[in-house]
Amino acid sequence: SHLHGDIASTMDFEACDTFVTFTDKGAAALQSKLQPDLLLNDITPEVISLGAKASERGPDLHRVLAGNSPATSMRRPIKAIMYPSSFYTGGFSAGYSLGLPDVVALDWEARLFSKLRGWGFEVLHKPHPASVSLPKSLAESFGGRTLTDRFEQVMEQADAFILLNPQSTVTPLLLASPKPTVYVEAGLYPLTSEATALMSRRCAIVHGWIDDDNRIQVEWDELHSAIDESWNRRDTSIVDHYWLGAH
Repeated sequence: SHLHGDIASTMDFEACDTFVTFTDKGAAALQSKLQPDLLLNDITPEVISLGAKASERGPDLHRVLAGNSPATSMRRPIKAIMYPSSFYTGGFSAGYSLGLPDVVALDWEARLFSKLRGWGFEVLHKPHPASVSLPKSLAESFGGRTLTDRFEQVMEQADAFILLNPQSTVTPLLLASPKPTVYVEAGLYPLTSEATALMSRRCAIVHGWIDDDNRIQVEWDELHSAIDESWNRRDTSIVDHYWLGAH
């Protein structure tokens, strides 16, 4: 489940003659970005959407959106922060979507979890359940917890989220929730201006970069401030735009 319309890669179009995404707006954005000259395949796929059926196929999204009541949107202390962006491959698998090498991910996560712990937050590490080389004690090393159940089963344990990979399958549920969210934009999954505008209405965005040693870097003071600022970014229209097509 990609943030379709804005960050699907050219490789997503290589093995098909028809590419189906969720909404008409997403399909139009994908079509506008499609670059046939970069395809190895001679076939330029048609991009279509589920249209009205997209809304019917999102019961979990509707359930989470329904939880955005005035009571759940009230500001409350952030004690536990979940990081759901890890997917460890062990170096033995490859896919169409961009993923961090395990050692780069672990380096970033260790520094991130150390900072969160130092700021007084509990770290909830939610790696992808299909990870093949899961460092089971990483979060525990910083006084946190590693959660291996499905995201839908554990998301309520978090008071806030930090997102690195918007192509993750948990992204629509996370964005549909009423919980504060920080998006670390490190240049790995570039968004169009429209997607960035919608994302900034839902998440506090912290810009990062990859340094000369291939390490993810952020200004830590900015990230700390963004956690508090994220309470002011609660507009979930991005979910309708890319996944439900309700409006």
